[in-house]
Amino acid sequence: MARIPANNAEGYVPIKCYHTPERPDIPNFILSPNSFKSLLGKNYDGYTLECNNDKKTFRFSVNHKKRKSQSLLLHGTTRGGLCYTRSA
Repeated sequence: MARIPANNAEGYVPIKCYHTPERPDIPNFILSPNSFKSLLGKNYDGYTLECNNDKKTFRFSVNHKKRKSQSLLLHGTTRGGLCYTRSA
């Protein structure tokens, strides 16, 4: 379990993810969209992944079915087609 920075009251979400060895050019964690379903449970309503190829960044939204304010938003970088982020 890792604490991934997010736009919620705690400032992070606990999430299962893949840890990568620390390197200066690659952040520590690879995220899987399916890992976020359990965070919202029955209120999970899909996700949106936006990638900026020029800046090598991504924006990942996990959508709450009833309340947009309860949706999660994460940011990170992309390398080789994978989404990476650091722990909180």
